[in-house]
Amino acid sequence: MAEVTEVAVGVLTDEKGRFLMASRPQGKPYAGWWEFPGGKLEPGETVLEALAREYAEELGVKVCSASPWFVFEREYPHAYVRLHFCRISAWEGKPQALESQTFRWFENLKEAQQERLLPMCSLAIERLELPSHAAMMKDIELASAADLFARSKADGLLVSQLTPEREAFAKRLGVPLVVCRQWFSNAREAAAPELQEWLVGAIEPDADARAILAAATQRVPLYAAASADEKLNQELLAMGAQGLYVVI
Repeated sequence: MAEVTEVAVGVLTDEKGRFLMASRPQGKPYAGWWEFPGGKLEPGETVLEALAREYAEELGVKVCSASPWFVFEREYPHAYVRLHFCRISAWEGKPQALESQTFRWFENLKEAQQERLLPMCSLAIERLELPSHAAMMKDIELASAADLFARSKADGLLVSQLTPEREAFAKRLGVPLVVCRQWFSNAREAAAPELQEWLVGAIEPDADARAILAAATQRVPLYAAASADEKLNQELLAMGAQGLYVVI
């Protein structure tokens, strides 16, 4: 296997829900293609340290708070890279083109795809647009299913398998249907490279969500089970959970 280049990548969103992307400057591989800002880890740096440095150097933005999101590996003609995607939750400053790159705010995937995106950026944007509070329903055939969903205050329906009945139910509710192909009980399971093309995963309700998220090796964003302890919920989100889910 070729030497791995470790790269920190930051996904920054503003108060309008837009996300920031930049085009690669001339003289670099894939010049003119669009990507999420970031850069290589320097010796001794952590992912979050590299992310903060790169955002300051490239865009003049101070990263105040960020969390690991998912890890993606890819072989390019010039390097084999391991991309550590992070979500930036708090930042200061106004983005500036300090390294002659072009940057732009995008509102959604459709708009971003009008540009040439580096491989897997589309998947990252799809993940970014996933609901933050999902409900996993045991039986959508129940007469009270719609009422149960409404009381959960979820903004998405989480299922393990796509069926016409579930699609129809989500459409009736007017919410996105999120297909979670696997539920994870430990960090090792969530770190399997073959998972990285999947859209999303979820942590088993009785698993140690803190330990899984703290490992920061997950190949897919992970929903965590919501707790009655709101402090714990906020901690899981701060650690990088895609969102929270409830079982109803």
